[in-house]
Amino acid sequence: MTVYFKYSFRTESFQDCPDYITCDPIMFVASRIKSRFSLTLLDEGEYYFDDFASFYYLTPSPGHVGSLSDEEAFKKRVKGRLLLCSGSILFDPEDTRLPVWKFRFVDVVSMENWRGNLQSSLPGLAKASVLLLRASQVVEMKENNQNAPYKFKKLDPPQDFRFTLSYVSLDVFLKQAQGLHRLSRLPRRELEATLRDTIQEREDYSQFDHSWLQDINERQVHEARALRITPLVRNPGRLLLTTERLYFQPMNNIESVPVNSWALSSIVRLAKRRHALRHVGLEIFLEDSSSIFLALQSPSERNDLQRVLSSLPAATNLVQNDESNMLLKWMHGLVSNFDYLMYLNSQAGRTVNDLTQYPVFPWVLADYTSTSLDLTNPDTFRDLSRPIGALNPARLQTFLDRYAEMPDDTQPKFLYGTHYSTPAYVLYYLVRRAPDYMLRLQNGKFDAPDRLFHSIEETWTSVLSNPADVKELIPEFYDTQGDAVAEFMYNAENLDLGTKQSGVRVHDVVLPPWARSPRNFVEKMREALECEYVSQHLHQWIDLIFGFKQRGEEAVRANNVFYHLTYEGAVDVEAVTDPAERESLEAQINEFGQTPRQLFDRPHPQRLARPLWRNSSEPLDAGDSGSVLGGTISFLKMLEPGAPIDSVPGRTQEMPGSSSSSSLQSTPSKGREDHSVTYTRTIKWPSTHDMQQKVSAKVHRDSVNAMCLSSSGRTLYTVSQDTTLKIYSVAEQKQQRSINICGLALSACQLTADEKMIAVGSWDNSVYLYSVVNGHVTEKLTGHDDAVSCLRLVGDMLASGSWDSTVKLWSLSSGSGKVPVADFVESETPIRALDMDNTGRLLVSGSEDGSLVFSDLRTRHPIRTLQAHVDAINGVRITADGLNVVTCSEDRHAKIFDVTGGIETWSVDTGVALKCVQTDGSYFMVGGEEGVVRMWDMVRGEEVTHDAMPIEAFPDEDTVTCLGVTALTWDLDDQDEDRRLKTVVFAGSQQ
Repeated sequence: MTVYFKYSFRTESFQDCPDYITCDPIMFVASRIKSRFSLTLLDEGEYYFDDFASFYYLTPSPGHVGSLSDEEAFKKRVKGRLLLCSGSILFDPEDTRLPVWKFRFVDVVSMENWRGNLQSSLPGLAKASVLLLRASQVVEMKENNQNAPYKFKKLDPPQDFRFTLSYVSLDVFLKQAQGLHRLSRLPRRELEATLRDTIQEREDYSQFDHSWLQDINERQVHEARALRITPLVRNPGRLLLTTERLYFQPMNNIESVPVNSWALSSIVRLAKRRHALRHVGLEIFLEDSSSIFLALQSPSERNDLQRVLSSLPAATNLVQNDESNMLLKWMHGLVSNFDYLMYLNSQAGRTVNDLTQYPVFPWVLADYTSTSLDLTNPDTFRDLSRPIGALNPARLQTFLDRYAEMPDDTQPKFLYGTHYSTPAYVLYYLVRRAPDYMLRLQNGKFDAPDRLFHSIEETWTSVLSNPADVKELIPEFYDTQGDAVAEFMYNAENLDLGTKQSGVRVHDVVLPPWARSPRNFVEKMREALECEYVSQHLHQWIDLIFGFKQRGEEAVRANNVFYHLTYEGAVDVEAVTDPAERESLEAQINEFGQTPRQLFDRPHPQRLARPLWRNSSEPLDAGDSGSVLGGTISFLKMLEPGAPIDSVPGRTQEMPGSSSSSSLQSTPSKGREDHSVTYTRTIKWPSTHDMQQKVSAKVHRDSVNAMCLSSSGRTLYTVSQDTTLKIYSVAEQKQQRSINICGLALSACQLTADEKMIAVGSWDNSVYLYSVVNGHVTEKLTGHDDAVSCLRLVGDMLASGSWDSTVKLWSLSSGSGKVPVADFVESETPIRALDMDNTGRLLVSGSEDGSLVFSDLRTRHPIRTLQAHVDAINGVRITADGLNVVTCSEDRHAKIFDVTGGIETWSVDTGVALKCVQTDGSYFMVGGEEGVVRMWDMVRGEEVTHDAMPIEAFPDEDTVTCLGVTALTWDLDDQDEDRRLKTVVFAGSQQ
């Protein structure tokens, strides 16, 4: 990387100039532009110290025809800048037709204050300030202001070059330059150590110039040394944070302004990053979509900057977790595949500011020879379940054979010695758009023409067959926004990229036959990325790059193992105290690439087919709350005026990007569980805008622990800590029955499908079956060793959870007996909530310690256990389509988990302990402390808020302990059937 330093004694002003000069006695007319010098012209690890306004004076070379007097040399002088760096001196002439000269100290024979006749022609100070530099080689760069391979010109015998400085004494310059020249003769390790100490001292001494503050009322809150990171460059400076702005003052004048600043109100997001394998980076995203990548001195300094910046009131647009619902939105088609991959890259530490961590995108197409693309044919696409190196079976076998022969005792074994993303691969694709970066990386040369990016088909063939080529793509192949679309495929600068051995000149990228132009190519690549086939398989590629197949045994099984140093955490760089060893590690990473940070340790959820939801005619089951905490029930009606019932239950709502049809048949991927197929988004809960409280009834003497509803919504069943089961007529708004089931508190209830029986859980460790028809308990189920806390009934299968940390499964069919048919003992703490899916195949239970257990009811074995919350889980609900689990907890959070992989797809901190949750599959409601019921859209991950929402169910801030929600076709006031859907929320309280 290139780093620069600004000397503290610098007094001259910023000068704009460029490159090289010839001995040909012509008078050049300067064509002034912004300086061509950039930090990419320096060697790896070279520091830029300072620049000096100067003139070059032509000197005849030996054998030059004719003579050039000192007076003529003065007249034909070339204005420019001398740039002093740790390994070289550069002359940057203002005339853009001339190249930049670079004199490496190793090629410099001598530097001295020259005395000669030329001085008589010079004014003032310059009479004693002629620098004579004698060199055996000069490097010419950017002649005619063009990016071209550097010219390394040997000078035999060494040639003299004469310069004068305009504002600084030559003695000052020579003291520095001769010192650096002497250092260049030292052994490398000694040279680097001396330079590090010198630069450290200078940077410690430097101070921020407060005269650059934009407002005298600004107050400084934080200052630190930092590096500003851009591709292949790291520029040191002073970072200053005030109450209003963020400032960065470089240690040099390479920037167009002495100090950069950004209003805190323009900052929208912060992201921690790694830099040079250390956790010291912070990327600051701005509202104009640009970003600033800073590297601090240590992880603690980085964390301090993030903390202070996040706390400042002026950072009004800074959102800490603005993308926490991206997975949820992507699953439902509200976020494109492109944007989701960019999000994952960012979360995994990838950034366009660092070529070692550039965003990585997949090859999705496998057809680059046809005249047209068929996006309905699976053969058109690359197998996204396999890494690039495993796509060709024959090549993979050679990798596997080598892997088997590797010794186990030296270093971790690997399949691929190269990586899918390295700086060299990024610049392979971007050579036409950023040629100066490739010249920097390739020591002043473009790569050999036969190795340059020339043809899409040839590149695809190479990644399929070349043992040293497993590279993926970069975002530019799919980015259809902005003015630079497909710019990387044009040779707009007419770069001389050479001629291949076949005689073909390397110019613009050769496109597949199905692409009419570079822009059309990118547009069709984007269309392929967003198509249904890729959408249904993209999760498999995410598993390889960001997910559970990235490392470990799953990576071995997936043939996805790379060189060990590419993985985050493979080396503790903070423990490496030797700077030379650190630089060696960094050099290896530049060569081998870096694997993104692992984001998922379980299978990534699959995107829903055409972002539509499954239709279900099953009425919502209010169920129990899972909470065992007095006695009021609040009825709240949510009515969407003028919405006929025909238009609500079973209606479909089109989602962005969805098909115009109301349903779509979806075939689950091979190896993934078939959850059933016809997807439509069914809205069971109408608009909440006209919600109003209708009834509040005190039906129990103590906490209402659970409730369930009849299918018509006219009868409400509740159980309480006061030991009673109550049957309440919603239609007549009066109690019909009060039953003392046993002598201890009742915790849960479930109504059978025919509504003739209700199962009740009790603190006496039993489950009671109460006949609604006969009015008495018909059966008592015993098997738990502690209180029953929650129940769920699907068909004739009843699941019971208990404080004894077990879940038991009972069959209520005739002749089944009173013995549980299955026991699940996977929790170490009391079970607080559970649910079964509508098919009776999946059971999910939540425990007091926050763990969530998924169990297969067919095999009667657990599938997985997640640490879902940090406190007790009080509510668990599986959506009707069987794809998601919604949970709520004492830890104030409501979360959504993907059933297939168990990945948390969304989370929100509600600010209060939550006791219960209900969902219709499209939305969910939670209740908890402070007596409030809140509602979220499960597709967008956004809270539903308006005049009537959230619901203040209990204005006295009584705790909401349980919820029941149903859709009625009759009115609570007049009981008339008007075929208008009215959704009613029943909330039970603790008092």
